[in-house]
Amino acid sequence: MNSSWSRLWVVLGAILTVAVILAICLSTMKARIISYIGQEEYKILFQFLFVTIIGGGVFALITLMKEEETRRDARLKSIQAVEREMAEVYRAMKQCKRRLRSRLVPGERNLQVPADDFRKCMDELLNVQIRVEGLEDDVVTKFDLLDEARISRLAQLLHYSARCLHDAYEDFEKGRVQFDGKNYVIGKEKQSDCTSLIDFIDMREPVLRPPDLPKNVKEVLERMKRVRKNIAVDVEASDSLGSIIEDIPRKPRFADVAYECFRIATVDVRQAAQDTIKAQTWRAPSLRRGRK
Repeated sequence: MNSSWSRLWVVLGAILTVAVILAICLSTMKARIISYIGQEEYKILFQFLFVTIIGGGVFALITLMKEEETRRDARLKSIQAVEREMAEVYRAMKQCKRRLRSRLVPGERNLQVPADDFRKCMDELLNVQIRVEGLEDDVVTKFDLLDEARISRLAQLLHYSARCLHDAYEDFEKGRVQFDGKNYVIGKEKQSDCTSLIDFIDMREPVLRPPDLPKNVKEVLERMKRVRKNIAVDVEASDSLGSIIEDIPRKPRFADVAYECFRIATVDVRQAAQDTIKAQTWRAPSLRRGRK
């Protein structure tokens, strides 16, 4: 954005410089030019050159400003498209978890899900995980839309979320979830068999509940929540994200942290869109009239 405004200032400076140089040259050589072409012709030449240079320069400036606005609009639409995709993926994550919970066989001493329902839920989980990975890959290519610091933290936040979902699916993929001929039984032998999937399901009351978060993870999670709430109103909140991300334990991964990572990433992208809108405070008059 700054480079675009720099180009506009360069064009304006060039126009003024050429106009000043031309005025100096014509003034210095006025007598000689008049002796060749006459007084009236000199005035016509002077007016013609200035109208041509100044008019052409102003036209070029307006053209550049329109192009810059077009680029800003395209940038905003691209960022908003990423934001919409992230919102959809987050809803899909929550839906997958709640659907898996709702399919649990009631009254059992462990977590059991009918086979067909469980396979469908695992297909949903895999699809969500692949979409989060796709968002991570997509974000790192948005160097023309997002600043480098924002891209770096978004990539790390999305990577954590994607790997956490991968860990949960891997419990099924690696055969840690037992099949008894009718239902899939999660953590049949011992809870540690399916730690990631149990953490993802996040049953707070019954039978198998995820282990309590370690104290250091709880502290990081609380810091993340505070930052998420303040990103839109406090520039320093975004700046502090880098140090918080560094403090997130990489293994084992926790679903609560993964959800918060994704929510922060969504809020950060939304803030990037807001920053782009704020940068559109000036528009060419013709463009303002054309937009009601």
